[in-house]
Amino acid sequence: MNKKELIELVCWVVFAILVVFGLVFLYLYNNSPMTIYKPKPYTPKGRVVLQKELTFEEIEEDRDKIIEIVENTHPIFLNEEVENYKKAKENFLKETTDSMNVQEFQIYISKYLSSIEDGHTIVYWNEENFLDINWRYLNGGLFLTNSDYSVSNYKVIRINEIPVENIINLIEELFPSENYVAKDVNNSKYSRYEQILTLAGIDCSNELIVTVSNGDKEEKFSANLIKWEKNKYVDLGIWSKQLSEDILFIRLGSCTLGKELDKVIEDTKKAVDNSIDNVIIDVRGNPGGNSEASTKLLESLNMVPGNFGATIRFSSLASERYGFLRKSGSISYEPTNKVVKNEDINLYVLCDENTFSSAQWLVTCVKDGNLGTIVGQGSRNMPSSFGDVLVFQLKNSNLEGQVSFKQFLRPNKDKNNERVLEPDVKIDYCEDALTKSLKIIDEKKNH
Repeated sequence: MNKKELIELVCWVVFAILVVFGLVFLYLYNNSPMTIYKPKPYTPKGRVVLQKELTFEEIEEDRDKIIEIVENTHPIFLNEEVENYKKAKENFLKETTDSMNVQEFQIYISKYLSSIEDGHTIVYWNEENFLDINWRYLNGGLFLTNSDYSVSNYKVIRINEIPVENIINLIEELFPSENYVAKDVNNSKYSRYEQILTLAGIDCSNELIVTVSNGDKEEKFSANLIKWEKNKYVDLGIWSKQLSEDILFIRLGSCTLGKELDKVIEDTKKAVDNSIDNVIIDVRGNPGGNSEASTKLLESLNMVPGNFGATIRFSSLASERYGFLRKSGSISYEPTNKVVKNEDINLYVLCDENTFSSAQWLVTCVKDGNLGTIVGQGSRNMPSSFGDVLVFQLKNSNLEGQVSFKQFLRPNKDKNNERVLEPDVKIDYCEDALTKSLKIIDEKKNH
């Protein structure tokens, strides 16, 4: 081979390598979330002062920014009809044509975002005080609850002569609900918020008078506001405990990777090796986190769950937070429901209305794969839903919020339109799911 032929060969080899590299790059570019930038974590740059006055120019800048973020980020705009959103956006533009304070602006943003009906896409409400009353919204009414959390027959009619219906209508305007469970949770929760009560026209500076009715007569009593203590009643811990020689209890209070989960997985594998018969996983009140935690926990039981499908939408904000190469377009993955069961283990998963996001993934995978028994109440989070949020802050108002940039499809795609995953064993709110599960296990042993 002479020198000229050698040069030509080298050129062809280089060309072939470049072609292969180019094809591989194009494939990865179009089929995977390539990252090349250093992710920039979210850092808040100022606190919210609700009574701060904003000029129209400041309102307009923040308004246009949040519309840009939502429309360029949320996957609902990829292939769905968004008529409700269009109407909400039109109203949002009409309502923000003048100066106002931050609290007023927050209200209009909440109304605008709630049109998407995505529990992950919200503007944050930082409440400090709430009404010191226990009640629950059920079957179209707000009812006082007893000390055992059972619902009484006393229906709340008025607060300071303001009809409860006014408060409920305001809440349903301001906060998104993915299903009937979310609607009930929102009405139960936000009807105690000082900000909401004030917006409904209730003077919260003095003692509040609550009017209730049991159908026969009305009664009145006084109530006060107390300080909000975040996570006071929620166990976010991750731990396990052997309740008996044949029952392992696992508390997954949050879907968080780390030493706590590693210890639980290690103990679970030992229990499985020792032929444990029954495993109870408790995800009641779990707000979510990393879905890998749910998958790892199920795999430690020698089970292989199905996979959620997903659509990932690329945007400038997603690129900034995750370092994605792409800043537009999307990629999609199909769900699969190919599972491996462990026939030697009776699995029970405890859930409630506040089992959310990645915790709801675990419940859905178990349900769709028929890996175990779901005990409790349905979640406010749809089984197929939007999620994986990007946090943002608006420049002038300092209001913070979050927006989904992924859409997830449950393993059993035939049930994608199901808005609530109903448990196999549905219990009342005053019942304890763990007690119910132990009773089921005991009944099985005795038959």
